Amino acid sequence: MKKQVAKLVAGLTVAAFAALSLPTTSGAAASLRIWADADRKASVEKVAGAWGKKNGVTVTVVQKDFGKIRDDLKTVDVATAPDVIVGAHDWVGELAANGSVIPLTVSKSSSAKIPSYALDAFSYANAKGNKVLYGAPVALENVGLVVNTKVAKVPTSFADMVDQALAFQKKAAGNFGLVIPGGDAY
Repeated sequence: MKKQVAKLVAGLTVAAFAALSLPTTSGAAASLRIWADADRKASVEKVAGAWGKKNGVTVTVVQKDFGKIRDDLKTVDVATAPDVIVGAHDWVGELAANGSVIPLTVSKSSSAKIPSYALDAFSYANAKGNKVLYGAPVALENVGLVVNTKVAKVPTSFADMVDQALAFQKKAAGNFGLVIPGGDAY
């Protein structure tokens, strides 16, 4: 599973980097500064480093605490600001509204490699109400349901799951038909 996630991160990161165009002045070496958290830094360095080598771009990945990426972006000095951040899709609205991020132009071939729902998650409506893309995913996550098949059948729908859970709870005191851990699901 971990290898699949790493491959997905690598693949989606390549698609995201392929969408970038870096303007440079003649004679100036191109560079790209990326902010990423500890969980993603190694994967981003591997993929971005290979992309940079192929495209003649010096890539620097700066490790930051995940939550600090968004906070630091609001107050960073232009000289040390990142060109790319690895952050959550639900940051886009706030960062776009306060001008901390700029729109991302993605080629049709690159956007075809990324599910449209994922691109929608990184989009935000501008003042005219047009959807504008500000990022691309480096990973896609799915919610899973674990079923103890010795106790219940695998539900065929959400309604079936609710019915089975309620029926199981009614069988005996202390039975729980559905258990969800508290706190942050991520």
